[in-house]
Amino acid sequence: MPWSDAPLVPDIGILASRDPVALDHASFDLVNAQQGMKDSALQHHHKSGEDKFQGVWANTAGYRQIGNGQEIGLGKAEYRLKEI
Repeated sequence: MPWSDAPLVPDIGILASRDPVALDHASFDLVNAQQGMKDSALQHHHKSGEDKFQGVWANTAGYRQIGNGQEIGLGKAEYRLKEI
């Protein structure tokens, strides 16, 4: 990318999975559970639980992508977090 920005949320760590849909779903949920960073590209949706991606790109629909990935057989949306 020709530009750089501050993180949208504090570091959530590293996730791994053999299921790309479950991985996307867990990542999406963990990012949105965080408080948004004030000095980032977030225009709105700074509160915990709000969609941070829509706070930057209004037409983004993260859960639609997860559902579509599941529908075409890329994986399953269900996940279980296991801290190691």
